[in-house]
Amino acid sequence: MSELPNIWTGEEELFATLLIVVQEACATMKDNELNSWHRPTYARAMRLLASAGFVEIQTDTDGRTIAQVTPDGAVLLDRLYEEERQEALRKQQHASNS
Repeated sequence: MSELPNIWTGEEELFATLLIVVQEACATMKDNELNSWHRPTYARAMRLLASAGFVEIQTDTDGRTIAQVTPDGAVLLDRLYEEERQEALRKQQHASNS
């Protein structure tokens, strides 16, 4: 698993945002599985994420795409969650200082 730099590029931020949207909309009960549910937009997003190495397509037939988040995708998500956590802490500290 490769480590991504701490500084976000615009592209990284877009991919992280797209990945979290896909994960929230397409997650299944199976560990780490994403399912497009026959929705072309979700399938397109998964293919785009796969081209960047953040998901791996398992199946892409009959209008249904199945994928899994790669280790690099997991690192990207972890960075996004940590950034969101730190932003919430900053807001909380700012509110308590006011």
